[in-house]
Amino acid sequence: MRRYRKERCNHMRLVWRQAYWKRHGFPTYKGVALGGMEISKEVRREVETLRTQLHRWNFEYYVWAAGPDDATYDRAYDRLVQLEEQYPQLEDPNSPTCLVGASIPTGDRDVKHRVKMLSLEKAKTPEAVVKFFDKDYEGVVEPKVDGFSLSLKYVNGRLIQAITRGNGETGCDVTPNARTIGSLPKVFLDGKKFTMEVRGEAFIKWSDFERYNRELVAAQEEPCANPRNAVGAINAKNPADTAKVPLSFIGYSIVGFSEGNRLTKHTDELGLLEELGFITPSALPATLGECASMYQVGFNIHDLAEVTSWVDQLEKARRLQDFPTDGLVFKVDDLAAQNELGCGTTAPRWAVAFKYSPDRVKTRVASIDWTVGKTGKVTPVANLDPVLISGTIVARASLCNVDEIKRLGVNVGDEVLIEKSNEIIPKIVQVAVRHSKQHAPPPRKCPACDSAVQHFEGYVDLFCVNPTCKAQLEARLVYAAGKNALDIDGCGPQAIATFIASGVNTLPALLKSDCACFKGAAKKKLQAGLAASMKAPFWRKLAALCIDTWGKTTCQEVATRWPSMTLVLDARDDKQLDFIISETKAREFRCYFNVHEAEVTELLAMLFFPEEVEKVEGALTGKSFCITGSIPGCPDRSIVEEEIRKRGGIVKSSVSSKLTFLIVGDEPGTNKLTGARRWGTQLFTADQLFDLLNWRPAFSAPDPTREY
Repeated sequence: MRRYRKERCNHMRLVWRQAYWKRHGFPTYKGVALGGMEISKEVRREVETLRTQLHRWNFEYYVWAAGPDDATYDRAYDRLVQLEEQYPQLEDPNSPTCLVGASIPTGDRDVKHRVKMLSLEKAKTPEAVVKFFDKDYEGVVEPKVDGFSLSLKYVNGRLIQAITRGNGETGCDVTPNARTIGSLPKVFLDGKKFTMEVRGEAFIKWSDFERYNRELVAAQEEPCANPRNAVGAINAKNPADTAKVPLSFIGYSIVGFSEGNRLTKHTDELGLLEELGFITPSALPATLGECASMYQVGFNIHDLAEVTSWVDQLEKARRLQDFPTDGLVFKVDDLAAQNELGCGTTAPRWAVAFKYSPDRVKTRVASIDWTVGKTGKVTPVANLDPVLISGTIVARASLCNVDEIKRLGVNVGDEVLIEKSNEIIPKIVQVAVRHSKQHAPPPRKCPACDSAVQHFEGYVDLFCVNPTCKAQLEARLVYAAGKNALDIDGCGPQAIATFIASGVNTLPALLKSDCACFKGAAKKKLQAGLAASMKAPFWRKLAALCIDTWGKTTCQEVATRWPSMTLVLDARDDKQLDFIISETKAREFRCYFNVHEAEVTELLAMLFFPEEVEKVEGALTGKSFCITGSIPGCPDRSIVEEEIRKRGGIVKSSVSSKLTFLIVGDEPGTNKLTGARRWGTQLFTADQLFDLLNWRPAFSAPDPTREY
């Protein structure tokens, strides 16, 4: 495909552009030229013609799967590149050649929405949909695309700003990242000069998602679990990282249209958006066969029979779409009626989201494997006859533990119903047709090393007690090198498998490795990553030990109170660990140390752990924090967590009676908010936290006041 064959970012061109902008300042655009030295009208006209033609071809390609042959497209594209390099005054961030541009530093990425971006109330039954609307209205139903909400600002037909929904009032400016989305118009088609705000959803088509995952696996990187996770790349600090993800965009509403009096219905809005070059619910690129279209108009939205009919008809249709969707959106079509109904504090009163129950599909259990994790836990995994569910092929599902197998009564050969928990994780719900008379028997020996397995009192799991089990060693190193521990660049599961094959099977051996089993750039990358891991924060080094029950939060809490291994060992000896982090976790640490004492001693000898240091004291000493939702201006929440720890604070992953503050970010979780109210925990906004820290996030972003 053109999108993948054409390079997203020519590094040398970007370096040149950045140097030019640094010397001359970022230009203000006037037409297609930026001013400066005289350029002939013929050149200006040719550049404008090429850009207009390429924008049209991109629209035809992404929306209609049509357009010219690749050779014709490439000739026009290459000619435009040549002219833009020859005449730097013609640089334009909305040019078809500028899929990835340099970020323009302006400080804060937070932008206040002119009109709130609200979420939708949810209905689980057709009756709830009808009850939501208090009288008869002509309705529209369209698919609820599962993605990431964006608001796009256009001035005189040109994209100048893209903002995430955030908390509805304030979002994050992601303009350079949004410009990397191929199906998102940077300039309106046919030279239309409208000024408006377009709202919609960034998403990933299933076909693009599968291809993207294949590319990740080929590059020895971890594949994404689902499209929704991958769409989060829209918040990346570097637009080049966003450009690697095959994002699409669907527009579904218009706000603040300068010629809004010409639109009387929601269907008129969608028609205009399609004319301007957007994918819309009324023009989704999908193969439906004999199924009804996911976009329907002209029915009574307050009529139960009609609403039920569309809910039933479109349930089948949604499974054939090339985009992720978990429901429908019912809207009042008349814009005057929408204005009359108005909005509540969190949701409009003229639209409601209907969410389907998770898909359940029947398949057969072909076999049951028992896998060994980093702590020796032996977990059953069902191998299934491959089946399509919620857009992806599922061939495996965890059975959790022996007790879960007994509860389900499942065995090899049984036909089972599976669904995706939260549309993400496959799980077996129940046995549909039983072909066996008993549940699957637990293994008597470790499936990896053939050692005995044991069941310990108080645990539902089985454990391999052989500390040299190859599967354990590999799982431990994968976790130690992963993002929740040392976060070693380039050291993914396939790299660890290569290390294991070469005899490197412990953390000390990995850290001391010269990476001789690798070559070229991969070798240099790993060597740099291993060297950097020696300077990682103490909590990351604790996490790399893979102590059972010691997750990220526990390691951070321990590192805050006892910032060296010497202090941790002292706390173990005088039972302080029992009082601070619980007897269970203290017991697990003692068990770990009894088994892996030689490894810890070796790590101490190679100065992996820091020498005893002064305990962190600061304004937040003794205070604990939990964060729910995303933090405005921070693509990665861990950045804020690190700032809290620097000032002596403790970051927790859950709400309890001992928690000092709950930080409420954008789109917070209801469970944590409910817990905070139950315990009377003090709630802080992100701004209040920043004031407490005397710190604010600062990332590169385009100037929202500047019109290009």
